[in-house]
Amino acid sequence: MTPEELLKSLPEYYTPAERELARRACELAFKIHTGQLIPHLAGLDAAGRSRPASRASGRGLDHPLGVAGILAELGLDAPTISAALLHDVLLDGRLTLRGLEQEYGADVARILRAYLGLARLLAAARRSVRDTGRLLPLPEDAAPLPEAEPALSGKPAARAVQRMLLSAADDLRALLVQMANHLDRARNLSLLPIPERMQVAREAMELYAPLANRLGMWQMKSELEDLGFRQLNPGAYFEIASRLEDRRLDRQREMEAIQERIETLLRRSGFPAQVSPRPKQIYSLYVRMIRKNKPLERVHDLRGVRVVVEDVVSCYGALGVLHSVWRPMMAEFDDYIAAPKDNFYRSLHTTLVYDDGRLLEVQIRTPEMHQEAELGVAAHWHDRGNPLLEQTYERRLAYLRTMLDWRQNLAEGAGLPDHFEARLFEQHIYVFTPRGDIIGLSPGATPLDFAYAVHTEVGHRCRAALVNGKPAPLDWKLKTGDQVQALLGDESCQPLAEWLAGGYAHTRKARRQIRKRLRQCGQR
Repeated sequence: MTPEELLKSLPEYYTPAERELARRACELAFKIHTGQLIPHLAGLDAAGRSRPASRASGRGLDHPLGVAGILAELGLDAPTISAALLHDVLLDGRLTLRGLEQEYGADVARILRAYLGLARLLAAARRSVRDTGRLLPLPEDAAPLPEAEPALSGKPAARAVQRMLLSAADDLRALLVQMANHLDRARNLSLLPIPERMQVAREAMELYAPLANRLGMWQMKSELEDLGFRQLNPGAYFEIASRLEDRRLDRQREMEAIQERIETLLRRSGFPAQVSPRPKQIYSLYVRMIRKNKPLERVHDLRGVRVVVEDVVSCYGALGVLHSVWRPMMAEFDDYIAAPKDNFYRSLHTTLVYDDGRLLEVQIRTPEMHQEAELGVAAHWHDRGNPLLEQTYERRLAYLRTMLDWRQNLAEGAGLPDHFEARLFEQHIYVFTPRGDIIGLSPGATPLDFAYAVHTEVGHRCRAALVNGKPAPLDWKLKTGDQVQALLGDESCQPLAEWLAGGYAHTRKARRQIRKRLRQCGQR
């Protein structure tokens, strides 16, 4: 990327003053990397001489331009782009914060000061650890890895994630500069010495990808994982990549037909949608192959589409339409709209048995959910002025601060990812009717609760149930993904008093309707 290309790629929402700020920072970075130091901004050594330029990233101006380009694509503001352009020369000591604050304002200096704090935090963490293990299994004939700088992985990486989030909880921009800095280095691994490649690749997977996940930045997380995986386990990476490439044209035609079929079906049902194939992440496929002990062809993540509809009501409407045409796999359904993930990810996930008998993964979401899923916290800047994204960003920050305050009270050494994986918002279970309709119930619900959720009269007449096609008692504890069928008695059947005392009815609605009918029948 050239300076001109960067300036053309700046977000459309920038004001003329913001564009001028980024232009001046770009000009300064160019002058410094070409040896034209500006005296009142430059750092001096003890004898008053200019400090020599270090190799920084080894790529001169290309590196800060790459970092700034990543952040511009995410839609970050002008102070962040300016900080990205100047971060490496500040780290080398070729600039001073005081001089930069006078020239570029307090906001740029604040981001750079926080960035220096993060850099010192990582340097201290690396000094305290000497990692000699390998992240992923390598082929038996792989050559030994050369000596590398200490890389943060495992529990040290988890602690570093925690500390970096703690450091940046009030203003995430410095952390985003650090993450973009590492992503640009990972994109250019071939330009680094081999030991440094291993360090960058390992931290891409074990430090920065988890950070991106915590911040809801799926796009960056996926790229970091694939870049690191390609370096650390090239045999597995290129085997999967080549097998995907072999069937690329066939799969493209297949997915185009599926896309057109679903778009037509939803449009005729009153839910116009944009349907697109989901990009395949090689590392994700590898993990699924290992976890499920299945060959690539049997990993159902291989076929997936993303359905973007107008609003939340349309999400559930589109889900109902798809379930009415294709049989859903009950155990694979997740409602992340009603129960968002801990990083605020929202979507409906379902897996269908398609016409050819093979599985098709479907994600259903609104445009705002899609932008949040791809960009995470960066969506706040990418679509500045969208009130829905503004509210989500504030909720993210508030949640992050709360979680980190709570996390500080945990025992030292407990890994942050382990605690963040808990779905703290999950307050419902979701089961299916035989037709594929979704019923939401509170945890601990039974088949009798399900019957009352379908209809009060269904509950009154319910005498037995099938769960996943097998007989189950009425006090059976349901779980998300179960398919439930209420078996009814004749129209004269009434609720039984023992349903209240025996733990058959758990939900408030079921217990209320049972009491009401018992009173009407003269029972207590």
